[in-house]
Amino acid sequence: MKFWRAYAIGIKRMDRPMTELAELIPQILAKTDEGKLKWEALSNDNFISRLGDASLELSFPARGGSVRLALRDGEGRLLETASYEDISSPYDQQLVALYDRARRRALRIDEVVEGIKDKLDKL
Repeated sequence: MKFWRAYAIGIKRMDRPMTELAELIPQILAKTDEGKLKWEALSNDNFISRLGDASLELSFPARGGSVRLALRDGEGRLLETASYEDISSPYDQQLVALYDRARRRALRIDEVVEGIKDKLDKL
């Protein structure tokens, strides 16, 4: 059953037009990996990166839903969104990877884990 649901969602995605924001996902991911985009936590599952007069926001609702990337202007108005369910491959998987990387950087997960490892080594 899950296979057929995934298959149906995949077909649905292929029929939808690609947004300009979705086409930027590979570049946003690359700049995040290079450390050139800084991500801040708005909450445990929402992250923001400010770019001049605009911002990128990533969210993944804890109670269902999918990963979503939003573009906002300097006044906080929503300009465009791209969500996992609405974009096709490879952008959908890159969006999930972007969320994971932004979350790890914003929450400093790697630093915290390294700190724990150091403390454990000293015990």
